[in-house]
Amino acid sequence: MPRIVQIERPDLTGISPTFELASLEKLSQEKLRQLERRLEEKEENSTLPVHAKVEYLLRGSRVVVDAGVSRDMELSVATGATLQTLPRLARCMLFTWVDKTLPELLLIIDESKGHVGVFGSVDSTERLPDGSLASLYFHFSESDFAEFMARDVVSEGPGPSELVVSLSKAEGEAVRYLMRIALKTLAYSAIPQHKPALLSTRAEIKAAGIHPKHATRPAYRVRYLPRIIRPTAAADEPKVSDPKEFLGRAGHLRYYSDERYTHMRGQWQWIPPIEPPDGVKVVYKVRKVR
Repeated sequence: MPRIVQIERPDLTGISPTFELASLEKLSQEKLRQLERRLEEKEENSTLPVHAKVEYLLRGSRVVVDAGVSRDMELSVATGATLQTLPRLARCMLFTWVDKTLPELLLIIDESKGHVGVFGSVDSTERLPDGSLASLYFHFSESDFAEFMARDVVSEGPGPSELVVSLSKAEGEAVRYLMRIALKTLAYSAIPQHKPALLSTRAEIKAAGIHPKHATRPAYRVRYLPRIIRPTAAADEPKVSDPKEFLGRAGHLRYYSDERYTHMRGQWQWIPPIEPPDGVKVVYKVRKVR
């Protein structure tokens, strides 16, 4: 299992913390459907982010992720999965993190027209001439899923090179980083005890940090359920001079698909990360993307 030294986050300062939806939220459902039809007729890449926002307001769901969950996902790898093994609460999901250092992400898992792919979008802090926020997005096909998920905090290298649209290297890394956290959160929520809870009352919605006037779509919360791990002598009293000093362990989300796994086949397993004795450091750094 890989060791953890630190979370190496890309530079997220160019991404807006929240999505700009106010202008679209003023439209009625009928006007949103009309706008959606016009955008579908254009079929232009430049309209994809707006189209995604419209789809969210019409049919999407919000996923509120506890800070403990997003932190564990940043410290974890996911193996053995295909896109089909991930649960989805809706085709279009807006991920809102309780950890406010992570910007909101709109994620779409598209299975229409015989093509399966993943689309992720964020709002930039840059303003367009009309005053609206510019949007950044990245999408990839199902065949690239395993490669995409392998590019994690504990490994090096770029993600899939195709279908990157108008992104700088830093922006592309930031969007992909958020998409990986969201996809791992979906894998985490596939485990029965981690099943997301539907926020059905006004009090629950407010407690999740959602203003009631913005609660126009179903909202779910992925709650943090810490697993108690018995401390070891190595973790309690590390020897500074020992080259085998315990430095922590990455978490691991694993999907079992092989027939030899009689009891676990078709299921996800979650092994939580163990932090090093001195705690995990978060380093904001843009890794080289080739």
